[in-house]
Amino acid sequence: MDIHRQHVMKTPFMLLPFAFAVILASFNLEAQPSEESQATEIADTVHKLAGIVPADKELPYDVPEPARPLLTQLKHQLRDLVVNTLNDPAFRTADSTQLTGSVASRLRAAGIEVGGEHQPEYFGGIDGINIVQPKGHPDLRAATTTIGVPCGADTSLYIFKRGIPAWIMILAAESNNYAQVDGAQGDFGFDISPPDENGLWFLITKKVPPWCTSNWSAVRYQVLRPGPATDRPIILLNEEGDYRRYEAESLAVREHDFTLTNFGYQMLDGGILERICFHRYSVIGDRVTRVPPIAVLPQDFIDEWINLPWKEARRWSNPSAIDRLELWHSRLQRGTGEDWEKLHYYSEIEFVQPCNKPPSKWQIGIPLDSEKRQDKLPQELYFTVAKGNGAFSMTDITPTRPLGCPGKASPVNWPDPSLIEKELNQHLNSTPR
Repeated sequence: MDIHRQHVMKTPFMLLPFAFAVILASFNLEAQPSEESQATEIADTVHKLAGIVPADKELPYDVPEPARPLLTQLKHQLRDLVVNTLNDPAFRTADSTQLTGSVASRLRAAGIEVGGEHQPEYFGGIDGINIVQPKGHPDLRAATTTIGVPCGADTSLYIFKRGIPAWIMILAAESNNYAQVDGAQGDFGFDISPPDENGLWFLITKKVPPWCTSNWSAVRYQVLRPGPATDRPIILLNEEGDYRRYEAESLAVREHDFTLTNFGYQMLDGGILERICFHRYSVIGDRVTRVPPIAVLPQDFIDEWINLPWKEARRWSNPSAIDRLELWHSRLQRGTGEDWEKLHYYSEIEFVQPCNKPPSKWQIGIPLDSEKRQDKLPQELYFTVAKGNGAFSMTDITPTRPLGCPGKASPVNWPDPSLIEKELNQHLNSTPR
């Protein structure tokens, strides 16, 4: 996508930052420090960071203040080394492997081994550098630099566009000046969509905050386009979901949609523990809309529906029972922070009973324990869920079980990863609009 084509007709001045960057690059090509001196400066920063020890080495959550500007400095030094390498006449026709290897060799000459072992409770080891050409975009290069932080890593992403005479950075995705390690961009992934019929593309990023103790985390994902400045991209979507660390996940991006799948926490039943999470969105112009599937199993759909904001959950609800469903949706919210004690309740999934064959309707029984809540819930609720055209919907929620769907089939106690591929294949044959 050429983002400037999208916005020029609205605001011609949007061209100015890009044009200025091209002119500035042409003046600065000869003024850039050598790659060798840049690598030496990077080595100096790495050594300074290595000397900063967290106050609590057992649980090093906090980032000491002296480390914060040095982490930003290291990111920018690595970024500048990548820029210098991209624009080195000797690498004008180099491929991604050669470019990446050149950066690594220059750091190695300065005594820094990319990907080398470093003490995990310390800062500043360089875990990885990678330069790639995004598929379908010969005029773009994407570079990631990954540096070590306690209990994880921090990856920065830079997107470059071919200009005359130099590669120009058009987008940067960094996290800086964070006080705790969960501010870093850990377990980072990204992809760029193919250009659409107007030549436009979008960038999807995924990150999981590092932490030292829990297997559970949030997964945060954004849809971005280049903005008026490299560090101020246009954010089309900014969302997060649950994530179980070290489990399988995938990111699939197409011209008009993307799908992020992972294993998350099954809040309705801690005994089941996990559920498959689908984050699938249509991207048409600047409009980003969630589309099916939002769950694989009926029991997972209930958990997802309860945790969605009502504005979103309403889309997946029976219009003829909308007032009743909105009331139950509000009452079933669990508290966070100070509200946790007064709003929390315990639950389990007793049964998931199909009501027809092949199943397109289910009754799900969920016992509840809300004794500590001021707003008590029924001892059991019965959820009626339907599925049509590949999408689940909440049909009804009642404190007494409706007639016409006897039986108590057991819930799925462990999600099958093959369900992800099966569900995706049912939905990816057409582009959502």
